[in-house]
Amino acid sequence: LICGGYSQEIKFYNVVRGDCVRTVRFDESQVNCLATTPDYQYVAVGGKPYVRFYDIANAAQNMPVTTYDGHTSNVTSIVFEQEGKWFCTGSEDNTVKVWDCRATGFQLCLENNSQVHSVALHPNQAEIVLGDHSGKVAVWDLTVNRTRREVCGEESVPVKSVAVAPDASVAVAANHKGHVYVWQLRDDSFDLLQKIDAHNSYILKCAFSNASKYLATTSADGTTNLWRFQAVGFTRVNTLIGHRKWVWDCVFSADEGYLLTGSSDSTCRLWDANTGQQCLEFVGQKKAVTAVALVDP
Repeated sequence: LICGGYSQEIKFYNVVRGDCVRTVRFDESQVNCLATTPDYQYVAVGGKPYVRFYDIANAAQNMPVTTYDGHTSNVTSIVFEQEGKWFCTGSEDNTVKVWDCRATGFQLCLENNSQVHSVALHPNQAEIVLGDHSGKVAVWDLTVNRTRREVCGEESVPVKSVAVAPDASVAVAANHKGHVYVWQLRDDSFDLLQKIDAHNSYILKCAFSNASKYLATTSADGTTNLWRFQAVGFTRVNTLIGHRKWVWDCVFSADEGYLLTGSSDSTCRLWDANTGQQCLEFVGQKKAVTAVALVDP
């Protein structure tokens, strides 16, 4: 488990024992987001305004191995292409950028009209879905370098998180009113399938498990909900209760059996996705944990 947040440090935990095995200082800002490269060699850390890569395996190397400079405000979201050759970032500077891991600087940039809170990569590896502060969800087609589709669930209600199902069946967007919008993906349109009243407060993250078995939503109400897609749409199968404050981020294990969450209560927790029971608590952070990642080959 790798986690970070307002305490300006990145902590590495043994996910079996629950103990912290490494701490890396991140003095320039809070940690906004984390993402591991597909080969789990590096963890990318989004701050303000840089993205820095750290070596995961080499515990003696606590300095960044690479820094990507191009944003001018908080980097809010990072996602890697499936082979790890490039990645994209969203930022509060109203842009989405694409970066080549083998080069310096960004290769493509989409100028948006408001802050970008979240980006997700379509399984076809050629489209980026973004959610922004105005409530808009857009699809950026990298092959032609233009926005092809735009939808808005609720105008002026910020979309905090977007996700695309790994089987490419649906895209979801979660907003500050606690609502989740589910769209069926088509070549030229988003067809609204469902609106879910998922939480009573801000939703901070939505994430699919690897084979699309579960959708998780985390919230400022202190809970995480797990959903499964049925004939009538997504239905809630578990509510994970234990965090005492906002739940900022989550990540599923590769086998879809477990979920890790990070919270403003300065803890991370490991949950059994099938039963909804807490398995382990990770302590040691001094302030809110806003980003989590899992090394799970």
